[in-house]
Amino acid sequence: LMPELWRRVANFLSPSEILIFKKTSRLGQQVTVDLLSGKIIVAAGEKAFIFDTETNKLLHTLEGHTDDINCCKFSKDGRRVVTASSDNTAKIWDTLTGRLLLTLSGHTNWVRAC
Repeated sequence: LMPELWRRVANFLSPSEILIFKKTSRLGQQVTVDLLSGKIIVAAGEKAFIFDTETNKLLHTLEGHTDDINCCKFSKDGRRVVTASSDNTAKIWDTLTGRLLLTLSGHTNWVRAC
C-alpha cells in the first residue's frame, strides 16, 4: 500500500491486526484493496475495513470470515461489497450499514477471487 494510505489504515487497526497485515503483505499473499469514488475497502486477515477517502474515517469493519480474506470488491453501484475467503465462503455486505447480507457457502476449496 502507498505510505499515506497505510498511515490512514493503521490508525484503525489494533497492534495484532497490524502484525497480521504486515505478515500477510510480506509473505506475498493478497492484501486486497478496492477503491470506489469516495470509499476504499482494505482486507487483511479475516477482516475488511471500509474507509471514507475524503475524511479518512473508518466507516465499517466487516467481520465474519473464519480464515483470511483473499479478495474484496465493491459492486458497480457501490451499494454492496463482496469478500472471498480461505474459509470456503464468499460474503456480500451492505456498504451503508456494514451488515452481512448473504453468505455463499458450499465451495469445496478456498474462494480466491471475486
